[in-house]
Amino acid sequence: THVTFTCNTQQPGCNNVCYDTFAPVLHLRFWVFQIVLVSTPSIFYIVFILHKIAKDEKLNGQRAQMVAQRYPQSRCGRIGKDGMEVLKVDMPTYCHYREDWDAKEREGVEQSSLEEDGGKVGEDPTQQSNRVLLIYILHVLLRSVMEITFLVGQFFLFGFTVPQLYRCETYPCPTRTDCFVSRATEKTIFLNFMFSIGFSCFLLNIAELHYLGWVYIFRILCSACFTCCSHERDTIRLYSNHNALLLQLRHSLRSQLAL
Repeated sequence: THVTFTCNTQQPGCNNVCYDTFAPVLHLRFWVFQIVLVSTPSIFYIVFILHKIAKDEKLNGQRAQMVAQRYPQSRCGRIGKDGMEVLKVDMPTYCHYREDWDAKEREGVEQSSLEEDGGKVGEDPTQQSNRVLLIYILHVLLRSVMEITFLVGQFFLFGFTVPQLYRCETYPCPTRTDCFVSRATEKTIFLNFMFSIGFSCFLLNIAELHYLGWVYIFRILCSACFTCCSHERDTIRLYSNHNALLLQLRHSLRSQLAL
């Protein structure tokens, strides 16, 4: 801190100016600012995914309610004392044949409701899956850029070591002044620790992008740039069948949207 940074001079203001030159930004404040900014893309991505899941659950509830209103599962009779079903005269007779649906009929009802809701959404599940993947890739790229930016900034501001003796030649110091830094070894250890943590996070981001596939990333970014020009673009051919992570993301999103 500024209190433990002492210079061998009695010139007013020299101590403050030398400390400002030695440490333009306090280490702790710089690291807090770094953590907040680097975490921001991930926070926004999580909020986006939670909002999308809530929206999909709401649409699924509306579809289930629509199916229940179209085809009510009501019994046509009541059970008598002898255990036999007694038919009512005022109930339609065809409902006994509609009580148990087969798999094809249920699939047809769900598909019709999905097509009707597709007009409200305006997109098919493949396009929505590509949008989620695009936002995920952009958030990883933005996080990587922030990590490398803070690493470069930390290097130019502090370097890799904190010296025990700092020689200051800044006005209003009359001559070259020697200033002594408190706990320089401890600050050097934490400085290198934060360097290693930031560089490790950057390598993890690069590994994550490499696992997704660089060819697929470039293709989906290019397709996002030309989406407004070609609305009927075949997005399925951009799909990589050899990527387990993309398969899992797409299948999970399609299952959520097709319910």
